[in-house]
Amino acid sequence: MDNTLTGLASESCQTSPIRITDPESGKLLETLSGWVLLNHAISKDFTFRNFSQVMGFVNSVAWIAQRQNHHPDVTFSYNTVKIRFSTHSSGGLTRNDFICAAKVESLLQI
Repeated sequence: MDNTLTGLASESCQTSPIRITDPESGKLLETLSGWVLLNHAISKDFTFRNFSQVMGFVNSVAWIAQRQNHHPDVTFSYNTVKIRFSTHSSGGLTRNDFICAAKVESLLQI
């Protein structure tokens, strides 16, 4: 795992996050493999072998979201999951979005 990704994954979300600049978003996005920036949010599609794996992953993402009090938009089907993070209260991206995305990525690092 990249050191920046490891660092982000070890951070905790802030209760009053501040919107980050586009250059900072771009730099943080580079640490997240496969995540894309679209409409003031970051998102990634994940593919699994079956519905059981999808549900295990979705439940793990939900656990992270509850612990961090920062909740993504999640859609899923039989073998795919789409995760989308943005900070609605700031009107864009905050470090919290990247922290949670890094924590989601860490679920897949075995």
